[in-house]
Amino acid sequence: MIITNENWVREIYIDVDTHQLIKEKMKAITLNPYRDWAETQKIAANILYSLLPYKIYKILKNFATEKTGESAILIKNLPTTFSILPPTPKSDIMRNGKDFLSEQILLGLGSLLGLKINILLEEKDGAPIQQVIPLEGKEYSESGVGSKVDFSIHVENASYKKMTRFFMLFCLKMKEDAFTTIYPCSEIVDRLSIKVIEELKKPNFLHKSGPSFRKALSHKGSILTEKNDCFKIRINTATDRCVALNKEGENALNTVKGVLNDSLSIKNICLTPGDLLFVNNTMACHGRTSFEMGENPDIRRWLQRIYFT
Repeated sequence: MIITNENWVREIYIDVDTHQLIKEKMKAITLNPYRDWAETQKIAANILYSLLPYKIYKILKNFATEKTGESAILIKNLPTTFSILPPTPKSDIMRNGKDFLSEQILLGLGSLLGLKINILLEEKDGAPIQQVIPLEGKEYSESGVGSKVDFSIHVENASYKKMTRFFMLFCLKMKEDAFTTIYPCSEIVDRLSIKVIEELKKPNFLHKSGPSFRKALSHKGSILTEKNDCFKIRINTATDRCVALNKEGENALNTVKGVLNDSLSIKNICLTPGDLLFVNNTMACHGRTSFEMGENPDIRRWLQRIYFT
């Protein structure tokens, strides 16, 4: 077990023995996690409860209960498959015959930490675990299926009244020129004036859903909220995803977009296979740099994502 804080994000390294034990124990689960996700998460949580070192559990639990003030934690060296990964799917609603080990880990870890899965019926057919892959013909989409353009800084599901609190990204296949970007809310607020902050706290913004949703959704509200000196954020800087409803709001929105687009302040990470990025969706914005999809569709970037309330 190795835990480091040398980079901008705390990293937790799963040792080789624990890695192998997770693979061995999870084989006993015979359920389909896309259909029987509730039962799968209970069994998988019990397995992780018996295997994860207490120190790692406490770090993750404190993060999940917002006791640390951190925006993200990176878990490394988790197993991704029982055998060999199949080719990357050509559709984001397919698995290509992949086994369920990574899904079991995502569901089990969330349940172990007391998080409730957030299934969005309007996105990716309501799958509890979503495939995040680049798609041919969607290269210029400002969304998870795009590749040739940056996926602008945003939070997940800003168009919902009750926004996703946490999400996990599990890397199955990497692309060396694709970087996940993180911008902690605390650092955003530190660069704004009092006047702009007060304007962003007003419910004068319309948050809209993106192209991955089956129907258009929107929520009228603020960009920033503050409680006990802790700020939380709701924004999507992609084109027309957040619209100000008055002139003062428009000026404040342009200001915060300028801060979010400052590449010198954004934290970048290239996720590698076995990396699980655990993000507080209300305390950090995130995005993805543009990258080359690659000619061979079988080895294209492949992440899995799960939402929690």
